[in-house]
Amino acid sequence: MSKWLITNSGPIAAKPAKRSIPERPTWMLEHLIVSNWTSQTAAELCDSAMSWGPDFVGSDGQFCDMATKTLTPLCSSETVGSSGCVDVDEEAVSVVKRTSVARRAAKVTHKSYKKIQKWGV
Repeated sequence: MSKWLITNSGPIAAKPAKRSIPERPTWMLEHLIVSNWTSQTAAELCDSAMSWGPDFVGSDGQFCDMATKTLTPLCSSETVGSSGCVDVDEEAVSVVKRTSVARRAAKVTHKSYKKIQKWGV
């Protein structure tokens, strides 16, 4: 007889837990990177399972919310209409979402930051 004996052959009670994602440090939450380097696109960063860092605006005219890995086009992009896009407001140090409701355009602060850092300017 084997020394390894299974005594309960019933189903496993709980599902395995998903791998936890570490909480983003405060400096990442308060920081926005705006890059003009063509080799750094927001789409590539958002699509990468290994990327982790502050929110990012890439040379591709996209904004990546790194907390949710959500990609949103910039309103200044030529191919984007007036709704469902964001603008970087450097004076307010924020990202502003532009939407249209009942023929009225509205700008609402989407995220606020303490610092906007520009790369490749």
